[in-house]
Amino acid sequence: PYGDIGALEFGAGKIDPSAVIVTPLGRGEVFGFYTGAAEQDVLDVLADAQRRFGSDPDRTVLSGYSLGGVGTFNLAQLYPDLWAGAIDIVGAPDLSVIERLGVAPPLPYTLENLRNLPFRMAHSRLDELQIIVGVVQPDVAALRLDRLGYDYRYWQFYLRDHLFFPVPVLQCEYDAAIARGRVVDPARVVYSQEPALRHDEADTGLILRHDAAYWMSEMVVRGDAFAPGDKGTVDITSLALADREPKTRRIAGVEENLGGGRDVCGENPDVRTHDIWTVAGIAWDGFDDAPLDNGIVAKLERVASVTLDVARMGLDTGKAIRIDVDSDGDSRLRLKGAWHGAGRIEQDGEDPLSVAPANDIIDIAIGAGTHTLVLQP
Repeated sequence: PYGDIGALEFGAGKIDPSAVIVTPLGRGEVFGFYTGAAEQDVLDVLADAQRRFGSDPDRTVLSGYSLGGVGTFNLAQLYPDLWAGAIDIVGAPDLSVIERLGVAPPLPYTLENLRNLPFRMAHSRLDELQIIVGVVQPDVAALRLDRLGYDYRYWQFYLRDHLFFPVPVLQCEYDAAIARGRVVDPARVVYSQEPALRHDEADTGLILRHDAAYWMSEMVVRGDAFAPGDKGTVDITSLALADREPKTRRIAGVEENLGGGRDVCGENPDVRTHDIWTVAGIAWDGFDDAPLDNGIVAKLERVASVTLDVARMGLDTGKAIRIDVDSDGDSRLRLKGAWHGAGRIEQDGEDPLSVAPANDIIDIAIGAGTHTLVLQP
């Protein structure tokens, strides 16, 4: 219980989820800001923990405090399919002036990647470090997630600063994420890749390309030179999976545990930290039923090529597959599956052409514009 610890209830406090907790050192943390070698360290520690302790990869929660919150934003955007949930505590999606001065490396700003990852942001309105680096980054991130319609929560604690956030009030969110589990094969994948954030270092062997998520892989962004912030984006929906349109519910309010026990999920007699906070967010309460079809709808922005695992998308390679695609330039769709020999592809009603799989992949050239293709088995 946290209600009987006297003056300590104004400190950060502790959480105790039913889980293995690991804290990667990030090969120095502050020098890498969880990018490059520091990013790889987190991935290595995650794999080591799963191997040593048998922890469930479907119930792994990403979270961090302060710089760890920055890392939570980074790693959630780059690897959204690894986590059951992500919880940022007094972190930031970017470091504003610090990044522009070159003190910190470029960080991703691809919040659209979080479509299938419930994201939580817990902040202190009197945060002195947030004031230094730019004040409004968490507010802007929350607005972006809200406009996207994603599953998110944004809490602002009005009596707290950077060092003394009441972490116990978030215990229920860790437990909820563990119970919920991660999304493995969603109906819709939105993913942006920033090539300037890639690492392909011959001297160290470090390779980080950020080109895959869920059933999408080997994404290549069109172009040869990329500045920080340049990105390509895929937005692809499988019509063979029903969970396409979430049932959303808006959340907004002011809450407190001054007079009784409460955490961010509701009444809890064991948590009384003497706080007042606001909450904004969107809850996803399941999905509306959607009609099923053996088809794909895709929008490609600055994408040279992308590979899709049709089995994980629920598509039947023994039946015709309809593909509606909108691309802003020449691209290629590479469909990986258990194909049964050569087939035919008809594009925009023209005469069909023969196609044959190579290494289980059918490679389809896509021109700029909007097209309808039908792949016949």
